[in-house]
Amino acid sequence: MEKIIIQVDRSVRPVYNIRVREILHPELECIGPAEYDLLKIEPWFHSEQKEGKIVDGNTIYNYLKYTKNLSLCLNLQDGFAIKKKGIAIFSKVLKGKDLPLWPSIIVKQSGYLYVPFLYILDGEILIDWRYIGFRLNSDNPTFLHSH
Repeated sequence: MEKIIIQVDRSVRPVYNIRVREILHPELECIGPAEYDLLKIEPWFHSEQKEGKIVDGNTIYNYLKYTKNLSLCLNLQDGFAIKKKGIAIFSKVLKGKDLPLWPSIIVKQSGYLYVPFLYILDGEILIDWRYIGFRLNSDNPTFLHSH
């Protein structure tokens, strides 16, 4: 059985490539397994996404926070580790979908909330920050570590 093992050094806080006023969940920066099979990550959709509706990032973030599932989501450290595996692995497992890293949400200097995303652009895997008001549809799952 094929496996794609991701190894994450959880002993070191991630480096943010953006000017940060506040990290909203510093307790989640180093949480998660040190090693896991990327093929076993679980896609999760908000109920409105399952109905084919478009949902803004605030709704998803607040739901994950309220249900205490935020700690199960892949975070910025996971994003860096997945990026190191390369575009072929990212494309195979996530099938070209953008990967939001919800536990690593920050407040920028402007006072607005931003979420890091792992995505592909021009044949390269990038991590970029999106304003939380962005819109997600049924093609944009959140990914959770297996229980």
